Amino acid sequence: MQIEIDTGAYLVRRFTGQDLDPLYEAIIESLPELSRWMWWAHENYAKSETATFIESQQNPETEGDEGGFGVFEKGSGRILGCAGLNRIDRINKHCNLGYWVRSSATGRGIATTVASRLATFALTELGMNRVEIIAAVENVSLRVAEKIGAKREGIARSRLAVGGRVHDAWVHSVIRSDLSNETA
Repeated sequence: MQIEIDTGAYLVRRFTGQDLDPLYEAIIESLPELSRWMWWAHENYAKSETATFIESQQNPETEGDEGGFGVFEKGSGRILGCAGLNRIDRINKHCNLGYWVRSSATGRGIATTVASRLATFALTELGMNRVEIIAAVENVSLRVAEKIGAKREGIARSRLAVGGRVHDAWVHSVIRSDLSNETA
């Protein structure tokens, strides 16, 4: 899944080896927030894990199942966060959308802009029928799902396991007919 999305202020693209140090820096800066909701973000997170992630995104064998993308500020090239389409089910034509923004860049609408564009990309370019956003009920990033017009469908009990805890999660979805209602 080789894509590049220009949102005006941000560029969404695959990570390259040159992104290793800046991505690791963004993760470490944001680790206290990320570790609450991301299974991979843990106390002893190492740069080698960032390298493994970037390498896995370059592997054509996983190309159809997951796409992790960097969110870059266009003017400076600074990594602002990460977004991804994963758990891609080509038979039933649905996928999951995830996102995070580095701590020093939150509150600027970055996640909303990028999530909206990726949801639209998945529905129009990849031919998905449904894009899901699943987040723990306590996770404030659920506001992004609501801002992009995702419909809240219900709570999936014991849906997420993060940091040794099991969380109930809200399930939101965007389908093609929702696209005309987007404001982002």
